Amino acid sequence: MTPQLQASEAQVGRTRVSSRALDRIVGAVAADALGVETKVVQVRLGDDGGSLAIAVASPIRAVPLVSPGRVAGPSSSRSKPTGTLLQRAEAAQDQIKNRVGELTGSAVGRVEVRLTGVRLENDRRVK
Repeated sequence: MTPQLQASEAQVGRTRVSSRALDRIVGAVAADALGVETKVVQVRLGDDGGSLAIAVASPIRAVPLVSPGRVAGPSSSRSKPTGTLLQRAEAAQDQIKNRVGELTGSAVGRVEVRLTGVRLENDRRVK
C-alpha cells in the first residue's frame, strides 16, 4: 500500500458531536474566556452559511477599581483581568472562535458576545 492510501483509510468515517455536547463545550470555553462560572453563561447556536454561529450572553469578571491589588500597583499574575471590558470581550470572541473550532472540528463563523453584567473579583488579604 502507498502512504496516501493508508492515510485515506485511517480517515474513513465521521465523528458527530451532539448539540447538547456542543452547547456544553461552547459554554465552558466562553466561561473560561470571560473568567466566570459556566452556570452563568447562556449559549445559543445557529447556522451561519454552513458554519457554526455562536451567541453568548454572560457577565464578565473584573477587579474593583479600589482594591488592595490595585493600590500596590499592577500585578504580574495572569489570572487578573487586563484591558478594557470592550477589549476583553473582543479577545473572548476570538478565543471562543478558535478554541471551539479546535475542540469540535467545526467551522465557526460568527461569534457574538453580549455582556450581561460584571462579576467583581474580591481581593482578600491573607493575615
